[in-house]
Amino acid sequence: METKEGSNLLGSPTFTQLENGRFKCLETGHEMLAKDKDSYSQSKRCRLGLIDFALANNKPPLNMFKQHPLSRQQGDFSEEEHYSNQDTEQEH
Repeated sequence: METKEGSNLLGSPTFTQLENGRFKCLETGHEMLAKDKDSYSQSKRCRLGLIDFALANNKPPLNMFKQHPLSRQQGDFSEEEHYSNQDTEQEH
């Protein structure tokens, strides 16, 4: 089976076992039997639930680029200055 680009960007759902033997997805609240956990994890219903959960909690995708704190502070702004100088020269 070929893996689609962008699959599993939010990770796998987490489950907790209920007293009645069923499992509950902690992110979406959906309940299912143990035999249905794998198929549910790949379903559109689950993926949409994970997206909603991530958006509600400001959680970035797992493959999101995280900028190093020093790079953020020591950025190279010379190009930005260049563009702003061009804009002012064109106005004159």
